[in-house]
Amino acid sequence: MCTIINPKGKTIATIPHSEGLYRIVNVKLDEKGGYAAAASGKMSISEAHKKLGHISYVAISHAISKGFITGIKLDASSKLDFCEACAKAKSTRQPFPKESKTRSTKYGECVHWDLWGPASVKILGGNSYVAAHINDATREMKLYFQDKKSQTFNLYKLDEAYIKTQTGNHIKVIHSDRGGEFQADQLKTHQD
Repeated sequence: MCTIINPKGKTIATIPHSEGLYRIVNVKLDEKGGYAAAASGKMSISEAHKKLGHISYVAISHAISKGFITGIKLDASSKLDFCEACAKAKSTRQPFPKESKTRSTKYGECVHWDLWGPASVKILGGNSYVAAHINDATREMKLYFQDKKSQTFNLYKLDEAYIKTQTGNHIKVIHSDRGGEFQADQLKTHQD
């Protein structure tokens, strides 16, 4: 049982505990007859999404159709709207701009690295990660397939040696998404 008490110390609701959750079904909140789980009328799926704490559209539709949420009727003609609040809440890093305003002039001077994986299905060689290297000056892309995330540093050193022997240039700038494989101590000390 959960008891809700107002600032004056008066009990305004008692909510039963059922199957690990507190179930609010026609629990009176005040003497005027207000209910905790009362909702009425038709609303769009986007409206319900916002009022129900930004849970997914599919979960809302399922909960209403199965009777887990009562008192709400979804407007069948309503369309799914883009939820800006959800998009902002989910983003963790700023994406790379579509096009750079500055571009390096020498091969290997600035390189962009990213690691993708693990893939749900391994390729024939047993690899499940792909490290991508893009040269900023020429936009040349190289893909390095690997079976462990920890191999990224060795592939970086291999790429660095290739740039130095083929062009005589040194890598000055590395752009990455700051993933753990690019924040490893060995890569940081190697660059210094």
